[in-house]
Amino acid sequence: MFDELSVAENIFAGHLMRNRIGLVDWSGMRRRATEILRSLESDLDADAPVRTLSVAHKHMVEIARALSHDSQVLIMDEPTAALSSHEIEELFVIIRRLAARGNSILFISHKFDEIFAIADRYTVFRDGSHVGAGQISEVSQGELVSLMVGRPITELFPKPWSPAGSICRSRRTWRWWAW
Repeated sequence: MFDELSVAENIFAGHLMRNRIGLVDWSGMRRRATEILRSLESDLDADAPVRTLSVAHKHMVEIARALSHDSQVLIMDEPTAALSSHEIEELFVIIRRLAARGNSILFISHKFDEIFAIADRYTVFRDGSHVGAGQISEVSQGELVSLMVGRPITELFPKPWSPAGSICRSRRTWRWWAW
């Protein structure tokens, strides 16, 4: 993102629209940027400087940039890391809308609540190798954790050694001194 440029300029950075004599078509870019933003049901102003936008709105501009290339696949790597819960819900609405339009979204996250909220399918990589994939509706959170760490979840959280109801007593006494 280029903070000093407008929303439209950021959307078309690297592929500026040109008129028939080869000059930058500023009005055409603003118009097309507004169309893309409206398709995302965003009311962002195409002329607004990006530096004035929230993190969530900057994400919206990045999504619009991908759509300006007619991208069919969008890769989102931990997109919710800096968002509030309200902004995350807004992002999920956009993701669902894009998926309904036929776009594919690769959503990379370690947050299970997000994965189970929006994913249709999952793929797990561990140490650079593919270790599992399937329908999200057919897997539990524990199974995903096991795939991620490479061993059953019961090995991660072993049963405590003391039987239920027993009390552990220590002969040590602790004294706290205030100086």
